[in-house]
Amino acid sequence: MASAFAIAISFIGWSFFRFLRRNVLHLPKHSFFRAWAGIKEEDGRTYPYSLRLAMRCPKCKNQKLRFQQAPETWVDFYEKTGKRTKRHVTSWAPMAVCPRNEEHSIRVDISGNDFDETLPR
Repeated sequence: MASAFAIAISFIGWSFFRFLRRNVLHLPKHSFFRAWAGIKEEDGRTYPYSLRLAMRCPKCKNQKLRFQQAPETWVDFYEKTGKRTKRHVTSWAPMAVCPRNEEHSIRVDISGNDFDETLPR
């Protein structure tokens, strides 16, 4: 049991290390995970940052929005009775999602995020 736990922890550490080496923005597909960015400084070191939005939901007023990958297009599969059995997501979109109502989501443009340039000291 202990060796399986050690292997799991090392796998998580290795994936996090690979993430930092690539310096990419990671938006989770589930709302209970945090959005992360690996930001490189002038000396070449990369640091992880947990991304948070300062904006609140414009319709709920008090709910904090979170970064998340949300389904943009999907294909539904149905039984002969008309009951939906499965949903296959074909594309994902970066969104700022309200935890109270997913219809209050705002699409986020991550192309101009400035994570490709180093931070000045």
